[in-house]
Amino acid sequence: MDREKLCRDMKDDLARRGVKKFEIFLLNSQSLSIEVKNQEVDSYHLSEENALALRVIQDQRMGFSYSTQMSKESIAKVLEDAVNGSSNSAQDELYNFPGAGMKALPDLAIFDSRLFEVSKKEKIEKTMLLEKSVISFDPRIRKVRKCSYGESCFTGTIVNSEGVDSSQSKSLISASVMAVAEDGNDSQSGWDYDFSYFFDQLKVEKIGRGAAGRALEMLGARRGKSVKCPVILDNFSAAQFLEVLDSSFLADSVQKHKSLLQGKVGEEVFSSVLDIFDDGLYPGGAATSCFDGEGVLHQSTPLVREGVLKGFLYDTYCARKEGVASTGNSSRGSFRVTPSVGISNLFIGKSDTSLDELIAALDRGILVTDVMGIHTANPISGDFSIGVAGFLVEGGKRSFPLKGMALSGNLIDLFKKVRQVGSDLRFLGNVGSPSLLLAPMDVSGE
Repeated sequence: MDREKLCRDMKDDLARRGVKKFEIFLLNSQSLSIEVKNQEVDSYHLSEENALALRVIQDQRMGFSYSTQMSKESIAKVLEDAVNGSSNSAQDELYNFPGAGMKALPDLAIFDSRLFEVSKKEKIEKTMLLEKSVISFDPRIRKVRKCSYGESCFTGTIVNSEGVDSSQSKSLISASVMAVAEDGNDSQSGWDYDFSYFFDQLKVEKIGRGAAGRALEMLGARRGKSVKCPVILDNFSAAQFLEVLDSSFLADSVQKHKSLLQGKVGEEVFSSVLDIFDDGLYPGGAATSCFDGEGVLHQSTPLVREGVLKGFLYDTYCARKEGVASTGNSSRGSFRVTPSVGISNLFIGKSDTSLDELIAALDRGILVTDVMGIHTANPISGDFSIGVAGFLVEGGKRSFPLKGMALSGNLIDLFKKVRQVGSDLRFLGNVGSPSLLLAPMDVSGE
């Protein structure tokens, strides 16, 4: 696909139709998924897609259309449908496209140009190595479930009538696995995953050992007694709680009165030890890229500083509603829908205190390493009641594994209870957190 010629031809055609405000989005993407079972390929799926999406604004009305076909006839139909769509949509004076920024695109190392040279055999072998690393870890590892490798590469181009003309390429390689440990009648599972921009930097042995270790350490787990005590959320668990809260940082949620944080800018909403950022340029972040879904440069946006809410995340439309600047948080979930405000890399800032040091400081408490049912938490009220598993901590050490426990409360209260932040920041997708030590909470058990 000759992107420059396609955009030039489309701009000429739009001009002939009298369209002065437009946005052209072009996408070429390739994805691969592999699953291995018992050292044999269970599934192998490779796909490639070219897509075109067009937005136009006429008389303060928005029109949108897209196609996965790049023929002249298909492109002409996209133009016609978008223009016709604009005449049938409601007027909104806030509709606009962002202008070109003064800064050059950042130089980010997020694309593995060698990935297309890596053979199918090498990728399958990497997936098989992941499974081997689990099975060989300990004789008590009896099964491996869902041993998966995935990769996605894309080149995206945004050209609009206001001067934006930018392209970027990115690759993301990931792997995940679930291990099952058995000892007598006891069976426990453990899951782990990781991702990288580069094939050679994805260490599947580490992922395998992590999943196997998580399964083994839970053998012998039992239900503890109900207790009120300090709680440590490990980095995966803490990230899942933060993920429920992420929509509250979006200006769209605030403007629709669906945010827990509405009207609280400048207030100490959370614990004073908490800093929360959204950073589309964060090194190693899953959502890291040069610009957002509208072509606005990504940036680092402090959302919470020492517990005080500093602001929200904006795309161009939401920013115009309040007369502020976009934070570079327009998100395209798909070329099939118009972009909307979303997070990039949302995370809690880390400290110099390790998880082991957080544990060592506890005379008695609970370390949570797994949360179940977090999807049932209410992102608007903040209320949650979920199952948790982990370890009883006694005398600064893990005592024995726990299962069948329950934790309930409110997200705002939970993040107010944070007393210490760990150093082990890790991302679960594009949401990340270090381990968090919380003030005493009620944990239900027997």
